[in-house]
Amino acid sequence: MKFEAIELYRVRGNIDRIISEEKITGSLDLVPMPCGQAYLMLPVEGLVKTNEEHRKRGIMEIPPLSKLDISNRMVLELTKAESRKAFLSKPGDKISITRHGWGKIWVHRIRKI
Repeated sequence: MKFEAIELYRVRGNIDRIISEEKITGSLDLVPMPCGQAYLMLPVEGLVKTNEEHRKRGIMEIPPLSKLDISNRMVLELTKAESRKAFLSKPGDKISITRHGWGKIWVHRIRKI
């Protein structure tokens, strides 16, 4: 399922502080998990390009949805309720997702394509 990032932040950190915070724009893929949760991930085209480069250089390719792929492409992990809300939304609907951490509040906004 395709989504468009209106205002989406990819935040990474450890217990003490934020290590990186980047604003994501463009299209995203919603990947459902068997447990009912879902991942908002960068498009698979990035993985294909990376694997082409790896093939040229003789480096092992990254399998889709492996731990390395998920850590490289995942932007946001949705809870069961948030993923249900995303699946049931109609094209053009906007969804807001709120995350708290490190003393900050992030409000992510996405639109279903």
